Amino acid sequence: MLIFALNITFKYLHRMKKIMVLFVAILLLQNLPVVAQTSAADSLKQLLQIERQDTSRVTLLNLLSRQYYINYPDTALVFGQEALALARNIGFIKGEVMSLLWIGNTFSVIGNYPKALEFNLEGLKKAESIKDERFTQIALTHLGIDYDLMGNYREGINYMLKALDMARRMDYKVGIFNNLSNLGNAYEKLNILDSARLYTIQAYDLSIQPDLENFLTGITLNNLGNIYSKMGQDEVAMANYKLSIPFFLKNDDFEGLTEAYLGMAKLFRKGGKADSSFYYAKLSLEYGKKGGFPTRVMDASNFLTEYYISTNNVDSAFAYQSAAIEAKDSIFSQEKHRVFQSMTFGESMRQQELALAQAAQEKQRSDNIQFGLIAIAIVVFAIIFLLLSRTVIVDDKWIRFLGMLGLLLFFEFLNLFMHPYITKATLHTPLFTLLVMVLIASLLIPLHHRIELWIKEKVVVKNKRIRLEAAKRTVAQLEKEEESLTGN
Repeated sequence: MLIFALNITFKYLHRMKKIMVLFVAILLLQNLPVVAQTSAADSLKQLLQIERQDTSRVTLLNLLSRQYYINYPDTALVFGQEALALARNIGFIKGEVMSLLWIGNTFSVIGNYPKALEFNLEGLKKAESIKDERFTQIALTHLGIDYDLMGNYREGINYMLKALDMARRMDYKVGIFNNLSNLGNAYEKLNILDSARLYTIQAYDLSIQPDLENFLTGITLNNLGNIYSKMGQDEVAMANYKLSIPFFLKNDDFEGLTEAYLGMAKLFRKGGKADSSFYYAKLSLEYGKKGGFPTRVMDASNFLTEYYISTNNVDSAFAYQSAAIEAKDSIFSQEKHRVFQSMTFGESMRQQELALAQAAQEKQRSDNIQFGLIAIAIVVFAIIFLLLSRTVIVDDKWIRFLGMLGLLLFFEFLNLFMHPYITKATLHTPLFTLLVMVLIASLLIPLHHRIELWIKEKVVVKNKRIRLEAAKRTVAQLEKEEESLTGN
């Protein structure tokens, strides 16, 4: 039984080692800049090709989805969909939560907020069902952002406050920052400016800590610029906008640059500095086009249209008005693409789940056949062993060896048979699975000892007695033959 217990322990230590490798990969990939996306994605694809453990494959697919969700959201959705289908098929709830949240996040990036809301709500329910605080906090954060982007700021604030409270209890600094920043932005949109400033300043104070990435500082400074601009503190607003620019430039944050430059243009127009206003509005339009943000392009184009109308330059005003209309058409085209994407994603998801379910059924059928054959083989082995123990063909050493071999086969078969059910019951958590298997092994130890003693004390002894009786019969036969020969 010691061999059985050690075998289980080493098997799950090996599995936990693989999980730790994936965990380290996650930590490293989370800190990779976007420019390293291609090499990171290639490395993940190579790991995916050689990985056979389904739970690890779900994690790798989600990491791939994360690598693509900003610049190639359609590709991110493909990986996320595959991860979700696989996680559901094997009953890996934590992997399912991870997949739901990444898909929701990707839909949010491409502007399909209702679809993002759908996946993030489902992710929240699943995370709460397994009492996973980290994923629950992330889901609440995503939902707050979704409602904020849909213009339902009050509902967004409700989720943000819950997420902030959880992040603080877990001392999760990125989560704390995200929700402080999001709360500041939501209150600014509602024109509740004192609350907006309070939360945004807290976010700024957190962003300048060395263990957070500095692009977060640019976001808070830009948000403070928006808030102080609405409060009529133009000099403070301008100072914050200007301070945000180096952070956005360093991190190639074109959307941040577009918003900050347009904020500066508005302040210059308000201060009567038309040339500076025009210059920064042009910069805003340039970075909006470069980043592919039609909404930002439309805002900058509308601003420039108003600028040229005020200077009676009709031709230039018409040119920028045309650019604004083109950007609006692009937004409408994107909306149609989102509707089509939602429809096709659902059907593609259904087809993939059907294919995985069919493959799982075929595998289960194959496994059942193999289990049946192994069970028959063990029974046949046991019958042969019992027959041999009652003959004189083999001696007691072979009886002991065959007995131990039979025990090893039986307990390994038991381990193989129970493993899928135990991993499913423990939600594929390696530590819990290991503990359950060790507990089962400890309960089976007395049974093992009893069988081992039975082999040694009963079967071997009986075999010796049979051999001894056979030897006596042989001796008696020889003596009888000898007497017969002597009598003649």
